[in-house]
Amino acid sequence: DYTSAEPLLLNGNNINFQITNFNLEKYFNFKLKASFLSDVQNIAIEGKMRLNVQNQQMRIDNFFIRTDLSQLSIEKINNTFPAFKSMGIEKNLYGKIYLDGTRLMVNQDGLKDLRLTGHLIDAKMKLTAMLYPIENMDIDFTLTESDIDVSDIFMYVASGRVTGKLKLEDYLNKQRFSGNIDVQNIQLDEIISDKELPVKVKGSLYAKVVGKGQGLSQSLLRKNTQADIVMDVKKGKIVDLNILKIVLSNISMLPKLVEKIQSNLPEKYKESLKVKDTIIDKAQLEAGLKKGILKFDRAEVEAQGFSASIRGQVDWKQNLDAAIDFFIMKDLSASMVKDVEQLKELLNDKQQIRIPLREYHGKLENFKTYPDLEDLAKKIIINTGKQELKKALFKALNIEKTQPSKEEEKELNSKTDTPAPKEQKRPEEMLIDTIFNAVFD
Repeated sequence: DYTSAEPLLLNGNNINFQITNFNLEKYFNFKLKASFLSDVQNIAIEGKMRLNVQNQQMRIDNFFIRTDLSQLSIEKINNTFPAFKSMGIEKNLYGKIYLDGTRLMVNQDGLKDLRLTGHLIDAKMKLTAMLYPIENMDIDFTLTESDIDVSDIFMYVASGRVTGKLKLEDYLNKQRFSGNIDVQNIQLDEIISDKELPVKVKGSLYAKVVGKGQGLSQSLLRKNTQADIVMDVKKGKIVDLNILKIVLSNISMLPKLVEKIQSNLPEKYKESLKVKDTIIDKAQLEAGLKKGILKFDRAEVEAQGFSASIRGQVDWKQNLDAAIDFFIMKDLSASMVKDVEQLKELLNDKQQIRIPLREYHGKLENFKTYPDLEDLAKKIIINTGKQELKKALFKALNIEKTQPSKEEEKELNSKTDTPAPKEQKRPEEMLIDTIFNAVFD
């Protein structure tokens, strides 16, 4: 096989070949049994064959091929197909393959014509990276001399299921492929071990993947595969880690900040701080895979009291680059600002306290981050100091900050729906504001 960068040698042995009514001018029946990637005869083929010596052509009609995956040798598969070895298939494969063909034609130039339908039935395998086996795998496909069309893929993965389609065009030469995968209700703790992530996660995973590429070798798959990925986790939970409590406990740039905040929190948030887990209300990811790098186009998490947005990417070696912004919910932010006025400097346009977290660059399994206290303190000190300095400068220059007139205040108080009159700043005040904005912003 020369379809990959390096020639692939496929060996068959222990071959028994039986011919009935042999004839060079007509079809004759044949049966073949052989060992392929197995220590026993695991391939059975029957059909009608015709040889055309003049045209150096062989044609097979109305044939079938049967094999049992449980008779395959994992060791022989790994030695022959390096990509399978990287998958980490444990122990044995299970399932049966049924192939039924109407015609197959081969001449001195190679495969010229092929019409074949195939079914993989009730397959099962266990991968090292997964806690539970893939079971009840059924695949339907058609095969021609140039294309493979996998019309239906179905399998159970733990308590969830995966469905999809796949098409491989010109598999002997250009090897263009495309397909889609739909994941339904797979439990995260059933497919991700504690060793792969720094925390234990739970929840139901739903995902859609649409991809394409060209080339079947490992290097070409990494280089040319492109995919759009949408993921949604429902009923999520981060076990034994209360994120809101950790973030509030680590905001220590102001004296007695944590004590002031926690003593006056709304009741529902006080209860949230008592639990050991983080309950995730929403976790969604939109990502793109290109040239072996998975880039997060949109990643959002919402839980009681906070939300987080994530930007970054991870490569096939699991090197992660991530930047995370942490946002305190509006009602909780209002309570915190009421207790600690300086925190108003951290409010965004949605009136949420924004807490940037330290960027992370390293292995996914070692991921760890925490609030960027330097950035927070700098923002509070600069903005608070800016206001105090402006007040001192206004006082020194005998400039009073523009206020609404008494008549405007009286009218505003009598009509609560009337918007506040727009301040008309004095020229001196506008000049100072411009200078301060240039210096501090």
